[in-house]
Amino acid sequence: MKQVLEEVKAIPGVVGGFVFNSRKGVAANNLPPVFKEAKLVNIGKMLSKMYLSGKTNFSDITEISLYYEESVVIIREAAPDLFLIVISDPSVNLNLLTMSLNLIMDDFNTLTELDMEPIQGAKTGSGSAPKKIVTAEEVLQSAPLGNDLNSMKAALAKVMGPMAKIIFTDALNEWLQSNMPSYAELGRLVAILEREINDSDKSAYYRELILPYLEPKT
Repeated sequence: MKQVLEEVKAIPGVVGGFVFNSRKGVAANNLPPVFKEAKLVNIGKMLSKMYLSGKTNFSDITEISLYYEESVVIIREAAPDLFLIVISDPSVNLNLLTMSLNLIMDDFNTLTELDMEPIQGAKTGSGSAPKKIVTAEEVLQSAPLGNDLNSMKAALAKVMGPMAKIIFTDALNEWLQSNMPSYAELGRLVAILEREINDSDKSAYYRELILPYLEPKT
């Protein structure tokens, strides 16, 4: 599987990809380290459900492509419960990528027999988890905080590239699990984002970019 993913990643503009088993989790992955396994499981669940939902209406569907401002995400079903998910820059040659995927899909026929360890869920404490006050979508649409959060998301794209939108949304949801959406708590959101950036120079650059958005406008 790794070899197949590396062949896909060799295409100019491709960030990487992963193989997702809807019953057992991530089977293989060559995305940058910022994409933690738990995050890939969540992405895989969402995209596989989207694919299967589309398949109920269009039985001959072979792939779904999602076009974002910063990235293109492609999902294909390699076998029952097994999906190949590829993330690329918007500038990727889609014809070349599609042709390459057509050639390698046959190599996935044996993957359904793999004995993969289930992905372990996050451990929970004895107390109940903090309730999420609002969703990421809701807080991004609020004013004035939402305006500055959207500016922070745009700034992250200058540091993290095409997957900044997904990274920022995941970080925002994590922040909302235990923090009220307010300017006073933005430092904790920045800490989560810096953990995802995982590079001191890039983190310092990001802090410079977002400095104007960390306090309410007067």
